[in-house]
Amino acid sequence: MAAIGRRNISIKQGPSPYNSLPRECPSHICQITCAKDWIRIRLADVRIPKPAPDGRVGVTFVQDHRSSNYAVVTRKTLVLKPASDGWRIVAVR
Repeated sequence: MAAIGRRNISIKQGPSPYNSLPRECPSHICQITCAKDWIRIRLADVRIPKPAPDGRVGVTFVQDHRSSNYAVVTRKTLVLKPASDGWRIVAVR
């Protein structure tokens, strides 16, 4: 498994698209996603291994999620599978 660079990737976005989520979403989801003034997500230590025989790839990274009302740093894995028009996320761990 190879590390892809040593730099952080920062994505900044304008007004939050989460304000339009339906009100029936679970309260813990709304705490993380609703009524944000700003969101910043940084990825570090991104690792992309060789694909498995079925073509799936488990991309791992450290995600630093900060917003106006929430902050957490977690290690995540996205399991991706190839599709005719790109890649599809099949699992998040």
